[in-house]
Amino acid sequence: MNKKALRILVVLLIVLLLFVLFLKDRLKQIAVQQTPITATDDYLMSGDIQKVEGSLITVKGSIRSTKPGDDRTDSRVIQFSISPQTTIEKIALIAPADVKSGVGFYPETKVVAGSMSDLKAGTRIMKIQTKEDLFNTNKAVATDINYASLEFPSGFLPEQ
Repeated sequence: MNKKALRILVVLLIVLLLFVLFLKDRLKQIAVQQTPITATDDYLMSGDIQKVEGSLITVKGSIRSTKPGDDRTDSRVIQFSISPQTTIEKIALIAPADVKSGVGFYPETKVVAGSMSDLKAGTRIMKIQTKEDLFNTNKAVATDINYASLEFPSGFLPEQ
């Protein structure tokens, strides 16, 4: 083979290789776009309840996606609608019976059924989950809510 034919062959191989790499990348993009939304494509928020109006709660805090590869986070204020299908759980942090004011302690932790009546302004939301894209809306329907509640023994009065 002469030098001119060899150069043409090398150029054609390089062009073919670049085309295959481009095609592979493009097919990967198409596959991601065609992936159906699954149960793991939820959005999460944690923060504090700002306001409660009937079955609506307004939460100020951090949002994130559970979609694989979606590492976005943001600070937002979102209004959530609570439906009869919403699961509400309370993470009860229970202080020991011998707790003393001003002394640190490790609370016992229990996850129990929560109640809409416990959700008030200032309540700490550990996790509120929804199917709606919280990056593109300020209203959503909550599917699951986990909130924290610090509980002290009966008769506990902090020293003044």
